[in-house]
This record gives sequence, C-alpha cells and structure tokens, in this order.
Amino acid sequence: MLYIGEHVGTGDGPAMDVAVDPIDGTTLASKGGHGAISVVAAAERGSLFHTHIAYMDKIIVGPAGRGHVSIEASVEDNVRALAKAMGRPVTEITVALLERDRNDDYVNRLREIGARVRLFGDGDVANGIIAALEERSRIDMLMGIGGATEGVVTACAVKCLGGDMQGRLWLREGEDEVARSEGIDPNKVLALNDLCRSELAMLAATGVTDGEFLQGVSYVRGHAYTQSIIISSLTDTMRMVDGKHDLRSFSNFPSVNGQATAHKEHAVS
Repeated sequence: MLYIGEHVGTGDGPAMDVAVDPIDGTTLASKGGHGAISVVAAAERGSLFHTHIAYMDKIIVGPAGRGHVSIEASVEDNVRALAKAMGRPVTEITVALLERDRNDDYVNRLREIGARVRLFGDGDVANGIIAALEERSRIDMLMGIGGATEGVVTACAVKCLGGDMQGRLWLREGEDEVARSEGIDPNKVLALNDLCRSELAMLAATGVTDGEFLQGVSYVRGHAYTQSIIISSLTDTMRMVDGKHDLRSFSNFPSVNGQATAHKEHAVS
C-alpha cells in the first residue's frame, strides 16, 4: 500500500501521481471468491484527489450517460435520465451497488421503480470500471457509498473511457474536521475533473481471482498465468494482456528474512 505523499520510483522519467489498490476485493481473495483484482492508476503530478476520509458516495456511468446524471439528483431521476439517454426502458437499466446497510435506501428505491439491481460484496473498483465500459458491460450504472480511495482509482479509468463520475465524501462521526483540515469542503460535489484533473491518465489492473472483469492467476507447471487490462487516455486504447511468468524468476529478487521481496522502485511501472 502507498500512503498519501509517499514517494516511489527511481526519480527518472515523468513525475506522476499514483494511486494503488493492492487488492480490490480483499475478502474475495482471502476466500477464493470471484472478482478480486490488483490495480494501479496514474496521472500527471498534482492531478489526483486525495483525502484521509474513508468513504465516498459515488455515481458512475459510461459515455452514453455523460452529462445526464447528477449525484445531487434523486435515484429515480438518475435512472430515468440514463434510460432515456440509452434509449431503453427503466426496467432494462442495471445498477450495481456495494452490498452494505448504508446503501439499503438506494436499493429499495431502485426496486420500487423497476430498475435491475446488482449487489456485490466487494470489488468497488472493478464494478465501477465495468459500469464505464458500457459496450462490454452488463452494468449500466454504479451508485452508492463505497471507498474514497477506490473512487479516485476508478476515476482515472472513467476519464480514459469517456464516461462520467461524481462523488461526495460520506463522513462518519468526527470526520468533518478531518476534511476541513485537508482544505476540503465536506459537502462539495466532486466532479470527474475534481477526482482526476489531468486529461492524461492510465489504469492497469490484473486479475487475482477469476471474475467477470478479468481472469485470475493460475499456476501450471512452474508458471503463473495472468490477465491484465491497461487503459490509457494518452493512446485512447484499452489493451488486454495475457501474461506467462516463470516462477523461477522470483528468486532474482533480493530477500529479507528469507522471503522474496521487490525493491521499492519496482512497485510502480
């Protein structure tokens, strides 16, 4: 895990902000569940939103929904606006939400208007990216309260994919002062350009366990096989990369207390 303000890298090359989620879906990975990924996002130096507040209320859509939804609008109005923009009835709009008590009101209101609800236990980043992919996705919108750091990571992908995203910090007791000490208005609506101000951004994610988004790591005869996605606004591309890794190569890394470990400069590539 990287901490706010921590410096990594060799010092060569362009200066960048980096946001890391070592495992998006920690519980999924620990139980062998579906959909855990490892993800890193980067953008020009000074362009990524950062805060010590843990949670953020979010709404994410793909390119068709850009400019049609607002976190200040009601759940019902947002779904109807997206349905109209996509040329579909409300009953064919699928909304993904993190399955937590704090999102129960969203879920109930979505069901009342007949929208499709897709609940997920973990995997905030993966489901946000899936919502922004649009043409490859079974999810049309992500909404609800999830991780703030995960929101910033996802914003880089949404920026690259031409989608739209808005957020607002969701404060627990005592966190109002934390936000203000960081110079953040806790009630401010965070537009996509607040979360990722740079037009040059990228995201790379690798599957940890099998999921709808990416295949997980598998081991066959001394090799590890991985599947990754690389999304870049610089080249306006989305690449899928299948990797084969010789497990013997890990012995080349220096060891600490008998355990293989990478140099800090290898943490970001």
